[in-house]
Amino acid sequence: MGNGGNRQEAVLAGWRGCYGVVLQGDRCVAVRAERVRGRVVCSPVDGGAIERIASEGLPVVTVMSERESFTRWVEAPYGSPAKARKVFPTLLDIQLPFALDDCIHSFIDLTRTPDHHCRGLAAAARRTHVAEKLAACEARGFDPMVLDQAGPALWTQALQEHPPRYPGASRLVVWLEDTHATLVKGTGNEFASAHTVRAADIERMRHLVGAPMTDTDTAQAEWIWCGPAATPDHVAALWQALGEPGERQTVDDPATFLARAIATRALLAGPYRCNLRCGSLTHAALRHREKRSATLTLSLALSAALLLALADGVVLWRLRSRIESVESAVSAEIDALAGYHVTARGRDALRSVQDAIQERKDELAPFVAALQPSLLTQVGSIVQAADRNGAHIESLLLDAQRVELTGTAPDWRRCETLLPIMGGSLSNLKRGEALVSERIPFTIATGGHHE
Repeated sequence: MGNGGNRQEAVLAGWRGCYGVVLQGDRCVAVRAERVRGRVVCSPVDGGAIERIASEGLPVVTVMSERESFTRWVEAPYGSPAKARKVFPTLLDIQLPFALDDCIHSFIDLTRTPDHHCRGLAAAARRTHVAEKLAACEARGFDPMVLDQAGPALWTQALQEHPPRYPGASRLVVWLEDTHATLVKGTGNEFASAHTVRAADIERMRHLVGAPMTDTDTAQAEWIWCGPAATPDHVAALWQALGEPGERQTVDDPATFLARAIATRALLAGPYRCNLRCGSLTHAALRHREKRSATLTLSLALSAALLLALADGVVLWRLRSRIESVESAVSAEIDALAGYHVTARGRDALRSVQDAIQERKDELAPFVAALQPSLLTQVGSIVQAADRNGAHIESLLLDAQRVELTGTAPDWRRCETLLPIMGGSLSNLKRGEALVSERIPFTIATGGHHE
């Protein structure tokens, strides 16, 4: 469905003000517009000051009338806006009685239809008419940055100055000049079409208005009157001739309405924004601005990439420093364990440390053995314990690594009393069948490997 126009950026978003100039035959109507707190304030410019506009340095906006340009809706059977935009020029070319290559065009709005198609609004003008307009401006002493289109300009300014009273009702904006009238049609906020007729051609005007554009009562249709010829008497006469088809109101200062419209649209974002001075005809200041914007965007992207690379470099440097610190600490610990500087790394370094430690252990073994408690003390303890428990020792093998004792005990449990003295457990004890003397043979072996 239509959405009342997609909001678009203002063409002169970067400027604080501009001049809106409308050429009307030999006359020239202009306003000076300035953006103040999010709105545009316009003041009329005396006709004699037109030649001095260029000297102030503010950009100038002018407009292509409906006799010099046109708007057309085209519809593509695609739900994707990207695909639709690719075929819009071809669809527009089919509608025109002349080649699209002879025109300058811009698609100023894109909406979705109920059947999920894309619908685009094109504003266009023949190149010869654009060239004639630029030549006329040059003859008046100014070079416009923006060439707006009258239909959408009249429509959006009427929405701003006189918002719709009845949502969804038919709405018509009539721009009256001495000889011609421009009739802009729409519903609610949505632009439909714009047409130019002779000001006295009431039948043609009735035909263009046609039946009500919605189911809303015809009496609720809103008519907005503006233009240099929109005097109270003229409007009243036309309104009566049309049969008073709804409600009507005339804008304040109707002669400067279109100049206010194009200046406001150039400075503020909103729907249906248009500039037919595009492509190869783009104003040098706008082209410079676009180039500077592109350069700035590229510079920001490069700066972001540089900062990212710098951040990555810092992280890598800190990580490398940490790795080197850890490696240095590990290397120092390895050297301390080995007792000399180890040049090997990784598993080879660990093997070098193990070999060095084992070598020192082998070298120190005699000294360790000499400092161990005497084995005679342990022999005495074993003999005394055996004697207390009635055990007879048959053999005793004792060295630093192992103890092995064989003998007999008066009963099955007395063998176990020797285990704590020998530092063993039940797993180190082996008992045999009782002898004829009823004594129990046993073997206790602790330490080392035993069969």
